[in-house]
Amino acid sequence: MITTAPTKSATPPATIAGVRAELPSAVQGRFDLSTVNGMVHSNLPLPSAQSGKSTRKVQGQIGTLARLVRLHTINGMVSVTTRGAPATQ
Repeated sequence: MITTAPTKSATPPATIAGVRAELPSAVQGRFDLSTVNGMVHSNLPLPSAQSGKSTRKVQGQIGTLARLVRLHTINGMVSVTTRGAPATQ
């Protein structure tokens, strides 16, 4: 699980397994979530995450902070959820 301070960026190294992150409900930042062979699942209010379709890439901005949250894997699922109420744009 990945946890970040409110102003810190999170970019762990790419992996060959799945990646899971649980973020605070008031999370803000730029998001770049992707997988080569798998799916991206997220409850973040990003257009490509809310399409209801399976996807391998989700990108977008929530709020005004420039913090980058980048999660990438080769094989497996990238899962990003929020604790408590969903994040808002």
